[in-house]
Amino acid sequence: TTDPEKIALQVGTGSDPRNAPFSRALQRAEKVLIVRNDMVDLYSRIWCCWELFCAHEQGLLERPGVLMVSGPTPPMNVDAREARPKVDISSADASNPEDKRTILESVLGSGLELEDINKKLTEVKYFDCTSQRPRGGSRMSSGCCPSSDEDSSMLESESSSDDEELGNRR
Repeated sequence: TTDPEKIALQVGTGSDPRNAPFSRALQRAEKVLIVRNDMVDLYSRIWCCWELFCAHEQGLLERPGVLMVSGPTPPMNVDAREARPKVDISSADASNPEDKRTILESVLGSGLELEDINKKLTEVKYFDCTSQRPRGGSRMSSGCCPSSDEDSSMLESESSSDDEELGNRR
């Protein structure tokens, strides 16, 4: 539907995005699934950034196996010396300008530094499922949702190696 009133009921627009239905649902979430695509940069949309911000604020992105990423990894710059485009939550768009205002207000009032939030969003954006590492960054406590059986077996073998490596350090 494109009816603004129906959308407002579903999304939960208002003065506090923390009261939005999916914000409340995320507070009880045990896993976070990000499904990337080639059509829309999720990190250019304020509500997508908001959901990841909430997951980060709740510590979900740091827990092993909680973050699952599926879909194509965003391309890197051709020239490796160039920095990859960073996510800037304050530049993200919203269909409703009031949503953007209230989300940014809530983010800025969280006590977390905007630079740290953008850094985490950028790290998640460039998370490479094939290596289970964010491109150009440190290892994250994340997983990958394979798109084929071949990817699944690759993921299992990488997980086994990680488990063995962890066991050797104990």
